[in-house]
Amino acid sequence: MRPMRRNGGRNYELDVRWRGYPRLRVACGTTNKARAGAMGRTLTALRDAGRRDLLGLLATHRLTLAEVHDAYTRDPVALEQMKAKAESPRLGAVVDEWLDWCKSPAGLSTRTKRLYTPKTVRRYRVSWEGFFAALPLGGKRGSATSPAASCWTIGEFACGRPAGASARRSKIAP
Repeated sequence: MRPMRRNGGRNYELDVRWRGYPRLRVACGTTNKARAGAMGRTLTALRDAGRRDLLGLLATHRLTLAEVHDAYTRDPVALEQMKAKAESPRLGAVVDEWLDWCKSPAGLSTRTKRLYTPKTVRRYRVSWEGFFAALPLGGKRGSATSPAASCWTIGEFACGRPAGASARRSKIAP
């Protein structure tokens, strides 16, 4: 595996094919051939360590080679944080998908085994919107991930409820 330039570009790329691993064709993001070679050695070290998870994220371009190389050389523990950040879904998209499922004919309540009523789905939607609005990220649905939301305590959200709202049913929803 040697770093190469493609189509007269200035930056180096690596094209790696190992049996049993996804093909890695990644940009190094550097014009320095020695640094690009070091990034190739990082990929080899990750393969030898059995880090299929990180190599798969690199292959799908969910992580960049420069980020992985820097984390691997400076702080190998940071690789786990990078992996968790790359793999965690956006909470807003997951909630929207779940609410759409609740409205669909396939959405059966696990407790009653009946369809969710439109009023229930509307109450869930309003409650989730209140949760997203209270997030410290400024209420951005797309920027909240499940680890970020779990770091922010649910207790802080509950403290912001209006007086008289019970823990079971919020009086915010119509």
